[in-house]
Amino acid sequence: MKKLTFQARGTVLSVDELITTKNDKKVTRIYFVTNDGYYNEKDEWVETPTRVNIVFFGSKAESAQKRLYKGRQAVIDGTIKNSEYVSEGKTIHSLELVGTDIDTFGKAKGS
Repeated sequence: MKKLTFQARGTVLSVDELITTKNDKKVTRIYFVTNDGYYNEKDEWVETPTRVNIVFFGSKAESAQKRLYKGRQAVIDGTIKNSEYVSEGKTIHSLELVGTDIDTFGKAKGS
């Protein structure tokens, strides 16, 4: 079966602190916005931002920490994973965007 993949092009809103789990696994999460849009009935472009959370693991988490910061433009590739956990006796299902590749563009901080 093929993996579900995604590619997001946009701007980093924030980057969480790099954490190490009990299993010695590095993890970080970024908050990212992509801009899409449509033409309204007056033929005017209307932007519709989409905000997403993207999680990185292992060496990819360390790379995200070094390369991404608020305002940085990037293209992020990754996979879509099904996640499941129990909260207050109920099983919660969600989809998680897991970053696997980062390509930055535009001006870097301090340049």
